[in-house]
Parts: sequence; C-alpha cells; structure tokens
Amino acid sequence: MINNYSPQTANCSEPVPTHLSRRRMCRENVSAECARRMCRQNVPGQPLILNHTNGFSIIEVIVSCVILGIAVLGFMNFFPTSSTINARADRRNEAGVLAEDKIEELRIIGFEALEDTIALGDTTGTNTIGNIIRTWTIRDSNNIIIADVNCIWRTPGAPGHSNLRIMTQIANYE
Repeated sequence: MINNYSPQTANCSEPVPTHLSRRRMCRENVSAECARRMCRQNVPGQPLILNHTNGFSIIEVIVSCVILGIAVLGFMNFFPTSSTINARADRRNEAGVLAEDKIEELRIIGFEALEDTIALGDTTGTNTIGNIIRTWTIRDSNNIIIADVNCIWRTPGAPGHSNLRIMTQIANYE
C-alpha cells in the first residue's frame, strides 16, 4: 500500500518522498531524525509501526506454548477412557464367542444325548477360560431342552463385573 505523506504530516523539515510507505521510509536513509520521528508518531488512520517488528517476542512464545500445553492436556484425558472402552469391548466379544461356542457344542451333542444327561442329573457345568468364567445349565421343558450359558468377567480399570447370557432351545426334530 502506497501512502502519500506530506512534510507537514511527518513533521520533518525536509521533504518526504510521497511514493514510500512509512515502514520503508523508516528503513531507508531519509534523514535519521525524520525517520525516528515518523516511526514513533502515529499518523491518523495508519497503525503505529515500531522499529523492530520482525519475529516473535519471548512472551508471545511462552504464551503460545502454555495455550498449546493446556490443549494437549485436555486431549490426554481421552486416552485412558478409550483404552478402558476398548478393553470392555474386547472382553464382551470374547465372552460372546465363548457362549456361542458352548451353545453350538450343546446343539452338536443332540437332543437325545442331552435328554440322557438331564436324566442322569448332570445339568450344570462351569469352566474358566482366560479371565472369563463360563457356566451353563440345561433343563427339559415339555420335550424342549433349554440351554442357558452365562459368561462373567471383570474388565481391568472398570468397576464391578460384567456378564453376558445366551439362552436357546433345542428341540427333537424326529
């Protein structure tokens, strides 16, 4: 932007070039006294230009580092929460797979073999796989066998226990 200054505006005794901006006049050798006065005074309608405007001050750098540090600390709270959520999802998925495996195992055994097992009084079972305790119960209800599989586990970093329960009915198709 080209500023047209008159000698009266710059308060200099010598004529000031009209094709130079204030900053450039201060950098060039337009009489040291005139340049000093022009760089110190604020011309109406123009921002005040200081002699040394290159770079950042140490205060600006410190303030920006503090703001950046606060922002980073705010995001750091998300990481423990997300890892707990991921651990819960992993355990729930693992428990679901174990429960489905037991249901399929009971279906493969078949209706008649399960009926014989119930007649012998062997209707419950428990085993531990990893950190998951899997229990199952079978019972006969009007010629339909009901299989109930329950998985219980504790997620590290989460309060209490979690459980997953799957029930199915196995019928005689003959």
